[in-house]
Formats: sequence, C-alpha cells, structure tokens
Amino acid sequence: AIFGSARREQKRIAQLSGGKDPVRSNASLRKGLAFFSPWGIGLLVFLAYPVASSIVYSFCDYSVLSPPRWIGFQNFIDLFQDEVFWIALKNTLVYVCVALPLGLTVALFFALLLDAKLRGSSIYRTLIFIPSLVPVVAGATIWIWMLNGEFGVINHFLHRVSFGLFPKVSWLAERR
Repeated sequence: AIFGSARREQKRIAQLSGGKDPVRSNASLRKGLAFFSPWGIGLLVFLAYPVASSIVYSFCDYSVLSPPRWIGFQNFIDLFQDEVFWIALKNTLVYVCVALPLGLTVALFFALLLDAKLRGSSIYRTLIFIPSLVPVVAGATIWIWMLNGEFGVINHFLHRVSFGLFPKVSWLAERR
C-alpha cells in the first residue's frame, strides 16, 4: 500500500510535468524508502509476524517440542468454559475501569498542583521529588561504603584474594 501510493504520486508528478518521469522524483522515492526501510523491517519482524503467528497458533494445539496441530475453535471453547479465565477477565475489567482512570486522575491532579503558584509550593515540590532522589542518594552511599579506603568491601575482598599482598587503596582520595 505504501509503495503503491508512492508510485501513484510519482505518476501524478509525471503527468504534471508533461509525461516525463522526473529523475529527481525517483531519487526522492528511493531516499524515502531507504529511510523507511529500517522502521518497516522492524515493524514486520517485531510486530506483524508475532501478531500473525499468535493468531494462527490460537487455532492450534501447539507445544514448543512438537509441530502445531490445527484444532479450530477448540482453544476458545476451552477458554470460555474455564472458571479462572472469567475471574481474570473480571479483574482486568475492574483494573481498566477503576484503577487506570483513578491513577491518571490523581497523577494529573499532582501535575497541576506542581505547576500551580501556591503558598508553600516549594515544600510540596520537595516532598513530591524526594522519592525520585532517594535511590540516587542510597546508591551513592553504597558506592562510598564499597570504595572506602580503610573499611571498604572492595579493599577487603582484594586483601583476602591476594593473601594480604594487595595494599589498601584509598579509591576516593584526590591525587595531587
């Protein structure tokens, strides 16, 4: 469909230019297809093929160790007769109808509150962003503990592995 519409556009340009097929339009088409091809190949390999194979395998009795055997709608009949499927479907519908809209509404409220010019907004912003900063601070503290020149885990490990031959290194000290 994409190639057909590009070819139609090329013919339209050719008609406007007096029936000649402009060289520039061929080069433009080739460049466009060259830029499109990685995305198009990725689309086919990572989206179209898995979706198509999932549809085909849904009508098959399939095990990884044996070839697929066509059974028609039997998988769907079994699915609709399974009690666990209906429980999972109900839970999914509750999540989609309640949890997602509620979560989006709360997130939008906090985003609008972050943007609002209110008294004490700097305190509010600090409280909102603290959870995103805590992992960074915890990671930095762990690395400082590991690289400690006197009691660090890395120095201790190197000292044990080398039977005391490896001297303690002050990893975070400044060299002048």
